[in-house]
Amino acid sequence: MQISITNLKGESATLRIKKELPVDYGDRGLTEEKLVSPLKLDVTVTNTEEGYSVQGSVQTKVELECTRCLIPFVYDLSAEFSDEYLPKLNRAETEDDRFFSEQAPYFQGDQLDITELINESLILAIPMKLICSTDCTGLCSHCGQNLNQNSCQCIVDTVDPRLAALTDLLKKE
Repeated sequence: MQISITNLKGESATLRIKKELPVDYGDRGLTEEKLVSPLKLDVTVTNTEEGYSVQGSVQTKVELECTRCLIPFVYDLSAEFSDEYLPKLNRAETEDDRFFSEQAPYFQGDQLDITELINESLILAIPMKLICSTDCTGLCSHCGQNLNQNSCQCIVDTVDPRLAALTDLLKKE
């Protein structure tokens, strides 16, 4: 998403943008997740002495796959983001400049591109363990039956192999 900063030339000038990006926006960012609703953005850009401060939030819905039962489900995804964009100077790069250019976002001209900032915040907001519901029982480890839909007839004798010798002692008595 490109933001025009031509009206933010005065010190401490602020611009607030509320915008909805289409579902196909996700084709440019989220790769493994499928967007099922538009991205709702609320962004504030402030002119600082050094550059431009960008703060905002994004909400959308994505289709994910449960790690327990492997069934797709829709997840409400929301994230907050903030960063400072610095002007790119036209001079020879030093070793320090190369280090900081990988760390801080830069801009040239009258446009800020916050696409990468939005994508990173969405990806980082996705939970590590994707579970469709808190009471999801998952799949049977023996037959593969989805235990949320049906129960299976598998007999599971869970004895830790390290303690098998102790169970033999109990059987003797």
